[in-house]
Amino acid sequence: MLYLFAPEWAVIAGDPESVSAIRAISPALLVVPILSVLRGYFQGYQWMDPTAFSQVLEQLVRVATIIGLSVYFVDIGASQRVSAAGAAFGAVTGALAGFIAMLVYWRRRGRFIPEDLTRQKVDGRTVTKKLIYYAFPISIGALVVPLLHNVDVITVVNLLKRVGESQNLATTQFGLLSGRAFKLTMLPTTLAAGIGVAVMPAISEAFTLGHRELLANRVDMALRLTVLLALPATAGLVLAAKPINVALFTDADGTAAIQVLALSILFASIQTTTAALLQGLGGSIGPSCICWFRVWSNLWQTLFSFHATALQVPRSRR
Repeated sequence: MLYLFAPEWAVIAGDPESVSAIRAISPALLVVPILSVLRGYFQGYQWMDPTAFSQVLEQLVRVATIIGLSVYFVDIGASQRVSAAGAAFGAVTGALAGFIAMLVYWRRRGRFIPEDLTRQKVDGRTVTKKLIYYAFPISIGALVVPLLHNVDVITVVNLLKRVGESQNLATTQFGLLSGRAFKLTMLPTTLAAGIGVAVMPAISEAFTLGHRELLANRVDMALRLTVLLALPATAGLVLAAKPINVALFTDADGTAAIQVLALSILFASIQTTTAALLQGLGGSIGPSCICWFRVWSNLWQTLFSFHATALQVPRSRR
């Protein structure tokens, strides 16, 4: 569907030239769901090596594809649209590399995950109901990050054009927001997500076995580690946004956006870890509701901010 309706989505996003990039990334949807299931299987056994190795390999292959195809298409004189599609295709090759790595671990799982000889035959319908009950809210909550990005994709470029900016300038401004500010602020949040992924099976185990003291210790450790990582990252990025921006991107464009978004690192990290803890305790609905509240609040805040800006734009620019 993403491949077929790429032109419509590109128009909705405010950039009709991005059709090729959307179609280039669409095959990843065939691989990523299965890859996520395999990672979740090993994480349930608290065996994090397969997930860690596959993620590192996925990103290495993805970055190599982005750089390689971008340089190749530029050298042969291809258009920017084709070069962007080549860079987007890195998500497909990265996902395939991670999937192959997980298949290797899957074939070797018997050496690390002992077979449960005491397991009893269970009703498939009962298992399916439980899986839907727990997985559906978690999946809905996991949609928040891409939804937040899509909200910005749909609103920012279109609203910038409505207040008088050209297509190229609006796309450039959104690139500063998503390519610089979001990426830098996501680094510490990703570490918090890693803590949540690692601790969730341990929390579920302690809760199921009734080990309350162990449960409290693991929750306390997870939150302490999150704050220990996120608080210095927040302060450091706010204070050193300009030199970091110049060092990574050679200029200071978008520094203000980086400083504003850096203020969210601590709160987003705590929310990410807390959501994982609650899901480990069986409370999957609450975190999903909170995450969806973030989506709607982000949408209304963006619309309100651009409405206030539009009121200040002289009529001659509209």
